[in-house]
Amino acid sequence: MDLPIKEKEKYVLKLREERKTCRDIAHELRMSPREISKILKKANGETEEKERKKIVLSQTAMALHLFKNGKSPTEVAIRLDLSPQETISLYNNYLSLNNLHNFVETFKQFDNESLQDFIDYYDFMKKNGIEKKRNS
Repeated sequence: MDLPIKEKEKYVLKLREERKTCRDIAHELRMSPREISKILKKANGETEEKERKKIVLSQTAMALHLFKNGKSPTEVAIRLDLSPQETISLYNNYLSLNNLHNFVETFKQFDNESLQDFIDYYDFMKKNGIEKKRNS
């Protein structure tokens, strides 16, 4: 059977799905077992890559859901077994999707000591009835 390479690859995969052995496929397509092995390995690699991408997307969706439900980045990292860098990236994406990114960028400009000053100032404003200006 003389087929173009892409057609052979498709046919090898089809026959493999039909539970044919490599020897049967080699005989039917007049190919070496080595060629068949390469095709199957390539197909498995592509399948693994697609599955890996699904897992990443799934973790992304799960992280966004957890953030939406009020979980902290630390809690999300622990629950989903994510690195700090992945978690921060996902959290920034979540904030951007919810128009909070500018607030976080401003917040990042404070170090730990001035952050406490910022919180104290907010508490002072709240206790003294100083509220956000409302647009009428």
